[in-house]
Amino acid sequence: MIRSLGSSNHELEGSGVMLPVLKVESNYRNSAYYDDLLTVRVTLSRMPTVKMKFDYEVYRENGELINTASVTLAFMNSTTSKACRPPGWFVDIIKPYFEK
Repeated sequence: MIRSLGSSNHELEGSGVMLPVLKVESNYRNSAYYDDLLTVRVTLSRMPTVKMKFDYEVYRENGELINTASVTLAFMNSTTSKACRPPGWFVDIIKPYFEK
């Protein structure tokens, strides 16, 4: 999702911000099989502060929802290893996502 908005985790890390994983949840509803074409929908439920939570839905090609998941990340200063807010440029590229 971040890449589709014109950035990447690599770019965040290059600006001195790391994104360690705080929490992962996954709810399997059905299996995926080799050669299944899957669609993954990723959303952010709220503007990032010192944390950012991605929600995922995974669909099989026929539209069947087979998995829901979420990942919570923290913004952390790579020099001090302390929690921090996201860089302003990152907030600027995320903001339009919430204005839809």
